[in-house]
Order: sequence, then structure tokens, then C-alpha cells
Amino acid sequence: MPDAEKLDAIATLVDINDAASNAKPYIDMLLAEARRRKNIEKEGYALRCLVYYYYFRHDSDSIFIVGEEAVEFLRRHKLYTMLCTVKNDMILRHVFAGRLLTALRMAEEFYNEIKEIQDEWLMVEIMQIIAKIYDLMEQHEEALIIYGQCIEMARKNEVKRDMFLAQTYSLMSVLALNLQRFDDALLYNDSVQIELEIVQRNLPEENLQQQFFQMEHIRVMAYAQTNRHELALQALRRMVEMFDPQWEGTHYEAMLHETYYSFYYLIGNYPKALEHIILALQIAETETENVEFLLAYNMNKARILFDMGDYRQAAQTAFNVIEGRDSLNTQHFSAQINELRTIYELDKLELEAARKQARIRQKSIINVASLGGCFLLAFIVVCVAWNRRKLAEKNRGLYRQLKGYTRLEEEIEIERKEKRELKLLVRNQLTDIKLAEEDAEKEMFIQISAIIKEQILNNNVNFSQKDIAEIAKITENEMLECVKNRASMNFSDFVNDIRLDYARELLITKGKKHTIEAIASMSGFKRDTFYRLFREKFGIQPGKLIKMTMSF
Repeated sequence: MPDAEKLDAIATLVDINDAASNAKPYIDMLLAEARRRKNIEKEGYALRCLVYYYYFRHDSDSIFIVGEEAVEFLRRHKLYTMLCTVKNDMILRHVFAGRLLTALRMAEEFYNEIKEIQDEWLMVEIMQIIAKIYDLMEQHEEALIIYGQCIEMARKNEVKRDMFLAQTYSLMSVLALNLQRFDDALLYNDSVQIELEIVQRNLPEENLQQQFFQMEHIRVMAYAQTNRHELALQALRRMVEMFDPQWEGTHYEAMLHETYYSFYYLIGNYPKALEHIILALQIAETETENVEFLLAYNMNKARILFDMGDYRQAAQTAFNVIEGRDSLNTQHFSAQINELRTIYELDKLELEAARKQARIRQKSIINVASLGGCFLLAFIVVCVAWNRRKLAEKNRGLYRQLKGYTRLEEEIEIERKEKRELKLLVRNQLTDIKLAEEDAEKEMFIQISAIIKEQILNNNVNFSQKDIAEIAKITENEMLECVKNRASMNFSDFVNDIRLDYARELLITKGKKHTIEAIASMSGFKRDTFYRLFREKFGIQPGKLIKMTMSF
């Protein structure tokens, strides 16, 4: 078999096995054969595949050892596309290990290197990784700006690689949603749909169901947060239609339950919202190791419990979330300080190596200078001194930076101590809940609320404030003052608020059996007043609420 054909055959075996467990022998074979035949391109390809193999198997030590060799080889032979792939794998390995500062430093240095050769596509690829790192560092605005620059550069230079534009717009829509810029999130989402449709036309064999599913999820969240419930309901129905039964038990099902939770919570159906957030939590606990993700779900659960009146359980859940976030923040701060110390130590080693090299060069130069003349020697000594001064300035800067982080660590310890004291205070307050519930004004308010609800339930809708005061055995002034202090509204608005909650419950549970006018009358309202007050409080017409309830 000719040499070229043999190399191509081995390369094909590597492609077929990719990052599989049995790929290593084929990669080693390709590397050895390429070196024997001095085929630069195939040797570079084998090194790239070897780095990816270790990356895929999470072997951090091997990926950096082989990666440095591959980077040096690919840079020397100007194989920049494969160099970019190797560098990206090494940077992402740092990211997944939580070394974000190291990853950012490496990415920015490589971006400056790629910028010099003016390869637009490689620049866009490394910019995407930089934006991802900023996002993980919770610098969302900076990440959004860089993603926007990626889009602008890609369109300006007509750089289009399959899903690139759709994926970038999707990341931008998630960032805009996190920043609560819901209209921007919807605009980016529309761009995602346009790009996905283009990909679908160009690559009809490509399955884009998951991407469309995620796109509708963003729409539901954005529409629901801006009180466009009808549009949110339409997007939710599209999600349900797209859901593949094979996704059951995966994060896609958790995403669907999270979407249901957001929709039900915003229309006031708290029992349904609680049911779906619990289902999402059950899936997430088995599907993901992302602690921040689970804490966010638990905080949503606490919010629902609070709105449903289960204050004790809500407080306990919120307290667990605070404790979890405190532990997570402590880990992040410790990891960042340790990473900074590592960077500082590496720079010290680099500085020491540079000093040794400078001393070696100095000795060598002195020997040569003895033959070449004193002027040449003086010039070289000045260059060495200048180089050492620059390195010393860099070292001092890093030392000041480390000192600042040490002070930050001390401040963190003080803050942790304050949080522990705050937790102790919260526990004491939870213990005193029973005593606080015996407060006279609170009991009076609970009694007044119960009497009003009882009158409404008994269809006695024409009661007056005097009737309520007599039943409660208090004066009208005492009753009005209690309602004003506890509910922050006058007695008439307070009664209407209770009637509206009762009416909403009737619409959800009995909307199929009774007309809206009958429910309004049962709640103590006239028809026109009921429609106006109901829309003012819940942001939706009674009829639409009944339709939404009947849809599920």
C-alpha cells in the first residue's frame, strides 16, 4: 500500500473511533507513522486527536502535557485551525475544573496571537469562549457585548458555520433573560428561529427539535414575565407538542416543568405551580450536579410556599437555600484565591527561569563581549537590566494583587461570622413565631378576615363594617385601624380583595358550571365592577382565566 494511502487509512480509523476508549492505539499508530514519514499535517492532526481524547476522558494531567507539545508543534508549522482546536480544549478543561481566571488569561493571550494572523473565524471561536467565561464569572453584561461582537464579525465577514449564529443568538437570549431584559430576549429568540429555519432548509437531515424546544421555553418565560399570558400559553402549548417521550427523566423534562411552574405562578394557580416545581426538582436532583441550579429551584419552591401561606415551611426552605449559597460562595472564593496563588507561584517560577536565562546569557555575552568590545557588552548589560526591571515590576504587581485577595479572604471570614450570627438570630425568630402569633392586633386581623370570608361563603354579601365589628366584638375604629395597619388599605378595598380571591378560586374550580355573572354575584360584586377590579388585580380577564384553566 502506498504511504499516503496507509496514512489516510489510519486517519480514517481514528475518525471512526473518535474519542472512544479504543481510539488511543489508532492515534498512537497515526502519530508514529506520520513522524516516520515526516508528514507534518498528519502529525499535527494526530496530536490534535490525542488532546481531544484526553479532554473527552477528563484526564487533566495528560491533556496539558500533550497539549503543550501539540501547541508548540502546530504553532511552529503554522497549522492555526488545529492549533485553535487544541487551545480551546485546554482552555475549556480549565473552565470545567473551575479555574476561570487561568482560563480567561489563556484565552485572551491566544486571542491576541490569533489577531495577528487575522483569521476572522478563529477570532470568533476564541471570542465565544471568552464570553462563556465571563458568563460563568457572572459578568453577564460583558458576555452579552462579546457575543454581539461575534455576531457582528461573523455577518461582516460572511462567516457561517452551520449552527453558529443560531447558537450564539440562543446564548444571548438566555443572558438577556437573566438580566431581566425580556424584550431583548424575545428579539434574540426571533433571530434564533430565523437562523434555525435557514439551517433546516440547508441541512434537512439535521434534527433541530431540541433547539426549537429551548427557544419556546425562553418565549414562555419572557412573555409570562411581561404579563402577555395568552402568548405565553401559546408558546407553552408548542413546547408540549414538541416534547419527545425519549426526553422523560432528562433536563428537557425538568425544563418543561419549570416552564409550567412559571406560567401557573404568574396567573396565581399556586398549587399547580408547586406541583410542577417539585417535579422539576426531582428530575434535576438525579440529572444534574449543578448545585446553583438546584438552589434556584428550591428558592422558587420557597416563594410558592410563602404565597400559599405556609410561612414555616417557606422559611425553612429559604434558610436551607441561604445556607447552600453561603457554602457555595465560600468554595468559589477559596478556589479563586487558591487559583490566584497558583498563578502567582507560576509567574514567580517564570520570573526565576527568566533570571536564570538572563544570567546564562549574561555570562555567554561577557565571553563574547571580551572579544567584541566594551560597547557591545555595555549595551547587552543595559538590555538585561531593563528586562529584569520589567519582570520585577510584574512580580510586585502580582504580590500586591495577592495581598489584596488576602485582605478579601479576611473580609469574607468576617462576613461569614456575621452570617452565622444572622442565622442564629433567624433560628431564634423561628422559635418565637408562636409567641408572635399571640399578638393582639394579629389575632384581631385574622379574626376579621375569617369573619368576612365566612360571610361571603354564607352568601351574606351585603354586610357592613358595623356588622363585622359587632360579630368580632370590637369597635369600628379598632377594626378599621387594624385593617389599615395589617393590610395597608381601607376596609372597603380589603373586603374587595378577599372577594376577588374567592372569585378567582371559583373561576378556577367552578368556571365550567357557573357563568361569570353568577360567580361575580356569589362574590358580592356587580358585573361591571367585578370585571374592572378583577383585571386591575390579576392582569387578566375572568373569561381568559377560565379558558386557560380548561386548556390543562
